[in-house]
Amino acid sequence: MGQFQASTIRGFAFALSTLWLIGCSGSSEQTTADEPAPAETASSTQEQSPPPAESEPAPSEEAPPPEEEAPPPEEEAPPPVSVNLSAADDMVPSGGSTMLSWNSSGADLCEATGGWTGEKSVSGSETVGPIDASTTFTLSCSNAAENAVAMVTVDLSGSLSVSWSAPTENVDGTPLDDLNGYRVYYGDFSGSYVGSEDVADSLATTANLTLAAGDYYVAMTAIDIDGNESDFSNEVFKTAQ
Repeated sequence: MGQFQASTIRGFAFALSTLWLIGCSGSSEQTTADEPAPAETASSTQEQSPPPAESEPAPSEEAPPPEEEAPPPEEEAPPPVSVNLSAADDMVPSGGSTMLSWNSSGADLCEATGGWTGEKSVSGSETVGPIDASTTFTLSCSNAAENAVAMVTVDLSGSLSVSWSAPTENVDGTPLDDLNGYRVYYGDFSGSYVGSEDVADSLATTANLTLAAGDYYVAMTAIDIDGNESDFSNEVFKTAQ
């Protein structure tokens, strides 16, 4: 391993007419002596009564509209469903076990799949294991209308060991007398580190990291008492097992 150098980093109506009829007056005529004179008829004017007015038909009584039936009450929609699932340990040794805990809201039932199976209560906890490989546990909770899913993965833990030679100089070549410790970086791809772990011991030259079993690219830096961090060291490929 190479030497470290210290540096710094942020909704109709109608009318009727009345008709009047008038009669004619008779005239008197001269009769002969041997004939009796006809009785004189008095002329009269006879009034004809007007025809009776047509009566308007009585309005028919309208039947009242049928009563409207009240609509049935609307069914209340089921509440939304949510679920949370967690593991007490996200890593366990091969053959180890861990406690899963969950809780849900709005659900009527829950079903487990993946690393565990069966119907589960809408909330609770359960120990699962033995776990011999990286395992994903899935919990699906539902009601009549909705479904929600939660998952958690438990990895097998492994030990990854690294060792190094302590730096002795600053960038300017002066003696390194304020070294405060180290930071070990690791990741799944070269030059791309997703995690780190501090070693708060300026005299240490080895470190054991507990990581999910697998392969990692590892590099480290040195840190002085002011928090200044050096450039990365050379990179190595290591296996946590």
